[in-house]
Amino acid sequence: MAAYLTAAAAWNTSPVKITPDHDLSAAALAAARAIDDPAMISGALDAVTCTLGRAGRMRAAFDLNAERVTLLDRLPRHDPRAGFEITDIFHMANEFALMAGELPTAAANARRVQLEAVMLGQPHNSASQLVLPLALQGHFDEALSHADTMWHSWQRAGRPAARWMSPSVYATALCAGLRGDEETRATWRANAGLVIGGPNPTTHRSLHMFSVFADARIAMHLGRLDEAASHTASVCTPSADWYATSHWYYDAYAWALAAEVAVLADLPDAADRLTAAAPVAAENAWAAACLARAHGRLGDRAALDRSIATWERIEARFERACTLLLIPDRAPEGRAELTALGCPQPAY
Repeated sequence: MAAYLTAAAAWNTSPVKITPDHDLSAAALAAARAIDDPAMISGALDAVTCTLGRAGRMRAAFDLNAERVTLLDRLPRHDPRAGFEITDIFHMANEFALMAGELPTAAANARRVQLEAVMLGQPHNSASQLVLPLALQGHFDEALSHADTMWHSWQRAGRPAARWMSPSVYATALCAGLRGDEETRATWRANAGLVIGGPNPTTHRSLHMFSVFADARIAMHLGRLDEAASHTASVCTPSADWYATSHWYYDAYAWALAAEVAVLADLPDAADRLTAAAPVAAENAWAAACLARAHGRLGDRAALDRSIATWERIEARFERACTLLLIPDRAPEGRAELTALGCPQPAY
């Protein structure tokens, strides 16, 4: 009972129940572990990892959430009390892996969902979890295929409330935009509005920072640097303090890209933005590779090598190809990869 009450108190310290109290969450976790109740432990771990993520400690949240994933084998599929935890574990395993930029882990978790009996009744849910990691890895054809499954299954299900699905919908627009397909991009941006339920989906908490990142990344690739800088103008400003800011799942991508856009566009505050974004490299692997590439654009060849090594580790084909273009003797390899991915060459 103490574990239940403490967990409830943790989530009810704020009128907006998205960030629980850290100390109460830790106390709930201790109480749940004391009685060795896997469902309660799972719920308490969710609260603690959420507090870490909101505080920008994304690597710690990802590492701790790995313990929650191990509880799947202890949660009985016939127990209604465990049902929510099972579905939430699968969802959050994907979210925290993406939060930390660990794209192979996110994709592996998403593929496991396809085999889980509890998830079979929600094909739009299981399909959506694959779209975003595949998009970030540059597996555009596969991402688009799962996006179609996600979208048609969601419609067949009666279009239930699914704001959590909006980043995956917008990631489909990212795939199309990086290929220069503006018509398909516009369609999926409109679809994101249907999922969110508003005329301007990019202002919604679940989607805002991912949409900033996606729109800026497309504009950057297409050579529209003023547009990219406009999208990221309020992100990672020189005075920004990463650990003093409340964060959502995809903030690290936008912060890192904002710094790179500043370098590429030769903005006067580019150096200060790189400094402000520096902590993000420790929290998100994608961001670390992006920031290394930004430093490489300033003439640091070793940074380009680090960037490529990280892109390869997280299997980010598109970003690796774009980085190879910055190294003269490897540029042909990068151009060939972009052609294979169906993407135009960067227009900058």
